[in-house]
Amino acid sequence: MMNGSDPQTARDKRNEAVAVCKELNQALKSRGVVLPSLWVEPVGDALFDLRPLIDLGHCNLNTARALLAVVQNAREHTEVGT
Repeated sequence: MMNGSDPQTARDKRNEAVAVCKELNQALKSRGVVLPSLWVEPVGDALFDLRPLIDLGHCNLNTARALLAVVQNAREHTEVGT
């Protein structure tokens, strides 16, 4: 029986979070946005945490504006296609 603290399941979730973090980083970089501290947060005992957190990092105002522009542009393209 698997429970909520199964180490393999938690490890899989953490690996998934790391992969998503890398993919997000690449996607943002392709749009000219670099988040300086994008990483998976090592909260508590990571082997037992089934909800890993992705820290988007500390960024300056220009980076925040660039990220906002990317999100707004994506939303506009989604709304047009709806």
